[in-house]
Amino acid sequence: MVDLLFLLLLLSLLPPLLLVVAILSFLFFHFEVAHVLLLCPQSLYSHFTIGLFCFLLLLPLPLFLPHPFGS
Repeated sequence: MVDLLFLLLLLSLLPPLLLVVAILSFLFFHFEVAHVLLLCPQSLYSHFTIGLFCFLLLLPLPLFLPHPFGS
């Protein structure tokens, strides 16, 4: 419950585009971990594929974050 409140607090501080990417990566991560733990290890290939997809999705995020020194 504390993790969920912390996540909601963190997400409320992020810009809208970053919010969408964070939600997607959070959902992919949790569903894939549950998938790997509940099913058999042969699903590790899909786990790494989703992990790579999330990494590539998060890669351009610094372009959308506000610049720390202004414009």
